[in-house]
Amino acid sequence: MSSDHFVATDYNGDRLKPGSVPTVFPPWMGKIQPFKEIQEAVWSIPNRPRTG
Repeated sequence: MSSDHFVATDYNGDRLKPGSVPTVFPPWMGKIQPFKEIQEAVWSIPNRPRTG
């Protein structure tokens, strides 16, 4: 976390107030993988022999 994730009222001078919670997050621009792709990837994992 950096100071970018806090608002001015979270600070007491140059220090964070106790209990301050980061609340500022820029929009996420990453790719969201469709559920079908995730499901296919999981089912394509070969079965591994159990140990123990």
